[in-house]
Amino acid sequence: MLRSLASIFSGYLVMASAIAFLAAIWLLNPNPVPGAWFMAFGIVCAFCFAILGGYLTVLIADHAYIKHSLGLALLAALTGVLLMVLLAGVLPLWPLISNLVLTALGALLGGGLYARNVETKKSPSAAGTSKGRTGRRKKKTTGNTGKKLGRN
Repeated sequence: MLRSLASIFSGYLVMASAIAFLAAIWLLNPNPVPGAWFMAFGIVCAFCFAILGGYLTVLIADHAYIKHSLGLALLAALTGVLLMVLLAGVLPLWPLISNLVLTALGALLGGGLYARNVETKKSPSAAGTSKGRTGRRKKKTTGNTGKKLGRN
């Protein structure tokens, strides 16, 4: 239980670090309202860091991948709703809504990428077999002579 909470919290810290970095850049600008290009850049960065946060969350949790990435997505959505309430008059609505949706989707996508990677490594079909694509065994040949051993 403690590991699950720590994994979700660490994934959220990765996501929050991107938001803090963008906020620091925004504060350097003397204009109180950022331009549309900066908001779009912030949404893309938040999405990328949400994928990274989702991946890190399930990497640390090491079990129940979808549940943990869903927990991170719900935490991101809750934070997005809180930001919508706090910044309703300051920023336009479109970056707040898209940030809410894309960070939640990014967290799920990051968790899904890790889960897919782990399942691919565990599955025996991914490791390859000596049978090849058709399911028949390959015929063995000797070194230089090219003569086939075994049955045809």
